[in-house]
Amino acid sequence: MILPKEKTKAEIQSPETLVIYGPPKIGKTTLLATLDNFLILDFEKGSKKIDALKLEVNDLKELKEAGTEIIKAGSPYTGVIADTVTQLEDWCEWAGTEDYMNSIMGKAFNSKQGQILPKSEWKSVLTLPNGAGYIWHRNSFKEWITKINKLAKYKIYVAHVKDIFLEKDNEMTSSKDLDLVGKDKNILCAGADAIGYLYRNSKNPLELRVSFKNNTQDLVGSRCAHLRNQDFVLAVNNEDGSIAESYWNKIYID
Repeated sequence: MILPKEKTKAEIQSPETLVIYGPPKIGKTTLLATLDNFLILDFEKGSKKIDALKLEVNDLKELKEAGTEIIKAGSPYTGVIADTVTQLEDWCEWAGTEDYMNSIMGKAFNSKQGQILPKSEWKSVLTLPNGAGYIWHRNSFKEWITKINKLAKYKIYVAHVKDIFLEKDNEMTSSKDLDLVGKDKNILCAGADAIGYLYRNSKNPLELRVSFKNNTQDLVGSRCAHLRNQDFVLAVNNEDGSIAESYWNKIYID
């Protein structure tokens, strides 16, 4: 092994893992559909009215089947889009519940007289006392993020937004955050190269902007030099809501 004596230039400029979040109905899926050769894995049936390279996925079983087929085909897509990771988290709650039930300590959970109850009667693993069930949920979520990451070079995770309120200098301020459980958010964001917040320009509502601008409130930022602390127009809509122009080349520059 030869130790380096000089700085090595970055090999990849664009974010291999991008997290995008924003308000509902702002046009996230419509915008994502403009990306060439990016497969939308639609977890919420949000692409039914959109022309897109897409695959409807209704549960983790179908997601596993989709992943198997993508890998079998030689991973032909430039990128995959998980739309939304918020829905993925919901599925993982019940996958984690099942994992717990299959463990020695959880073999009596959701059982009665040695028989497993119908799924409609199951309690979530998150109902275990003292937060003991969260690790099962978290492990399932981490496992599925790892699987999705193997499907293409570029990954985009779409999330819903939630407002959180903080007290600062005796005043309440609001900030934007991912609508995910705390530890799940950490798992997703730790592996992300960039986190962008989508919003409409109040002075020009046809402009859809993305912010990677660091501040003390909203969850945004980037490891990629060209996105760091940036805020720019990512798309311009027509009056009917369709995309007139999109500028993904501002994000994917390789």
